[in-house]
Amino acid sequence: MTLKSQPSPVNALALSTSLTSCFLYLGSADGFINFWEKEKLSSRFNHGGFLQGHRFAVLCLVAIEKLIFSGSEDMTIRVWRREEGSCFHECLAVLDAHRGPVRCLAASLEIEKVVMGFLGYSASLDQTFKVWRIKILPDERKICSDGGMDHSDLKMKIMEYEMSPVLSPSWVEKKLQASHPFH
Repeated sequence: MTLKSQPSPVNALALSTSLTSCFLYLGSADGFINFWEKEKLSSRFNHGGFLQGHRFAVLCLVAIEKLIFSGSEDMTIRVWRREEGSCFHECLAVLDAHRGPVRCLAASLEIEKVVMGFLGYSASLDQTFKVWRIKILPDERKICSDGGMDHSDLKMKIMEYEMSPVLSPSWVEKKLQASHPFH
């Protein structure tokens, strides 16, 4: 089976599965995230739509539970939530603490007897690795930090670790042009 998407190169894939649903997400160079829902009784995938919000290429995706995390060349991470039993998605937060394209993402449930929230991990071409503690409040429309206090500006507790960058040729070229505009 070949799934048709936007006429733009695909940079990332993520699969979200549960007992009742299966969604496939594709992040592409045009900044869109296309998604497909798998039919329950067959192996066919039907196009469900796309998520739009990033200004530049989506470079990485991760899906966990009903959340999708997308990292982009626009230096942001977006946290999306899929409504249960539906194809409707909403952007819960835009995390913008990196100073370079976000190249890698991972996420896990944070469990301490009960589900406490999520831990998100991001790595960027800015040479940083960040750990995010993300809690979704009961109405699932608000995100708060570690202390359980609602922060309307969505500031997250961040821990930074230095690591060696893996530089993409296009990002290096842009950086060189910015530092030497007359060449």
